[in-house]
Amino acid sequence: MDDVGSRTMRLQTKYRFGVRVNRSTVQRRQVLASIGATVAAPWVFTGCRGDDEPTPVVATDEAQLDQGIAPRDQRPALPDDEPIVRVRIGRIRSHTADASTVTIGAADAWIRMVNEPEAESANATLRTERGVLVRAPATIALTASGWTVTDAKGFRPWTSGFETLRFESVDQAADAPLSVNDTPYPGQLRCVVRQRIDAEHTTSEFDLVSSVPMETYLPGVLAQELYPHWPRDTFIAQAVAARSFAMSEIWYWTSRRHYDVTNTTLSQVYRGAVELQRAHDAVESCRGMYLTYDEAIVPGYYSACCGGLAASAPRVIGPNPANNVPPLWGREGDDICHDASVYSWTKRRDRATLARRFARYGSRRGIKPLAALTQIDAIDIAERSERGRPILYRVRGGDVETDVSPYVLKRAIDYSDSTIARDGGRLRSSFLDLSVVDDAVIINGRGVGVGL
Repeated sequence: MDDVGSRTMRLQTKYRFGVRVNRSTVQRRQVLASIGATVAAPWVFTGCRGDDEPTPVVATDEAQLDQGIAPRDQRPALPDDEPIVRVRIGRIRSHTADASTVTIGAADAWIRMVNEPEAESANATLRTERGVLVRAPATIALTASGWTVTDAKGFRPWTSGFETLRFESVDQAADAPLSVNDTPYPGQLRCVVRQRIDAEHTTSEFDLVSSVPMETYLPGVLAQELYPHWPRDTFIAQAVAARSFAMSEIWYWTSRRHYDVTNTTLSQVYRGAVELQRAHDAVESCRGMYLTYDEAIVPGYYSACCGGLAASAPRVIGPNPANNVPPLWGREGDDICHDASVYSWTKRRDRATLARRFARYGSRRGIKPLAALTQIDAIDIAERSERGRPILYRVRGGDVETDVSPYVLKRAIDYSDSTIARDGGRLRSSFLDLSVVDDAVIINGRGVGVGL
């Protein structure tokens, strides 16, 4: 047996009790099946990805090739303690020069507000953490001059310009949630500025980020990604996959941005505090359990339907070393989803409008050949993986000819902004075969989601 074959995917449990389950497979779906087999049978595992694909662990505009197994120290390590997940639960924008606002807290509850100075700020070492109690619901607004907070009694606590604001429940009950526009979220909430009103921007924008312990976060994922009547073992398998995915995102994004995952299909859908007991029981039954390969965490990617040919994570997600392990390289042969209703589908796009979308997307992302596109003559499959799935597309129009990855192609087709409205909903996946017919581009797609 070669070196790759001698290493097996494992389930490893941290921060409560130790369990290892070995299986002689390197394919993700087979490994997830082994999770169900260790608990009970029969069972079903599925993902629910909606229209979008996950945020890439490393955003890339080029096709990526498998580079061999990444060294262990370049992949996510198992945590010794329960990690905190930073979930972006809202991107609050103003559509005019008026302030962007959000309401936090349930009526008549007390919440604590804290100004958090940036670590590199000169004030950070001179100031102690400032906190003040406010009566909920409190309205938080981002204006041209900074934050304005107004509580239910009209009180306006002091805020320091554009520094991050943190909100905490003062309820002594464990994991007491904070409501955001009447939806409860456990953990702390932070308001983080993304865009100020200034000479270049006429609108403001900020992110609302919930910081929540991993095991408290997961039930809110399961309740949204799975149907409540599905088997218990499906929930357990989903919990392991969702935990492994979230930990991989934490590992990569901790020092790079102010959140780890979103609450949408760009990461995995998160509902906040939920009462679905099956979700809570499933998380508790596999508490701290992660998918691992060679003693490092494997991101638990999942999708609703791969379209018949499993994708390779380094190609469709990105070149992060966490993706460069055999369990995420797909497998040979057709998959089992041929009978799914979303196995194949067709979309039509206006040819001239699509050229404008490509140009706008290319300009925004700094992809010069796409930005220079004025017409679309053809979009062909330029290269396929060894398993037959497209991994590179060639876009031709006028004097422009450029190759793009499936990720970039899908994003360009789906692109919209204030000058170009969405056209008939987003594509279900990036597994595409396109043809130009008169004034239209016909898109024959397969599957839903990233296809892993």
